[in-house]
Amino acid sequence: MEKNVSRNEMTQKLNHLRIPYCFNNQKYSEEKLKFIIVGDNPGEMEYKENKFFFGPSGQKLRGYFHDFDLCDNFETECIIFNKTFIHTHRTKGLESIKEKTGEHLFNIILENCAIEIAFICTKLSLPILIFGKSQLGVKLLFDAFWRKLNSEIDNKENILVFNHPSFLNFEKEWTKYKKELSYRNNLDLLKQIGKINTQKINYKYSKFA
Repeated sequence: MEKNVSRNEMTQKLNHLRIPYCFNNQKYSEEKLKFIIVGDNPGEMEYKENKFFFGPSGQKLRGYFHDFDLCDNFETECIIFNKTFIHTHRTKGLESIKEKTGEHLFNIILENCAIEIAFICTKLSLPILIFGKSQLGVKLLFDAFWRKLNSEIDNKENILVFNHPSFLNFEKEWTKYKKELSYRNNLDLLKQIGKINTQKINYKYSKFA
């Protein structure tokens, strides 16, 4: 992959191809942050408002964090990213976008998003909570993102993966492991669930090593 590709260069190419994208205009204070939240890609509400994880799934996630006492104020304690800033109605739509951009540009964008997340993680020593795991794997949509993120993060314990909140998938996962695991508090449960999923993904990668 090319090194030091600027955001401006990437967006110029997307503009030329007439591919929509958006960035998160969230304002935050580093001192208050507790988590790095990572979704898939901007949907309708995210594209309209320039706010990541702001649509129905994002609202569900905010509700879970409040109900599970994971933070006092989601907006100020969670910095939000996506695996890519390319907008589609549904994540599956990225498959046709990848054909349009070509694999090279598509993966450059994924890698740059991973680098940005890794920088914040390293600087502030924050856990990365990745919501949406179905496309994390060898030769899957977010393969380049996963590989780059893991190469940039020294403390792999900070990479935690969960079901996406859509269709109550995260809630179902939480309920399942709440019955099966022993934990000190909800934060401990969250980290255990995330670690289990991360290990499963890395195991699949190890078979292709």
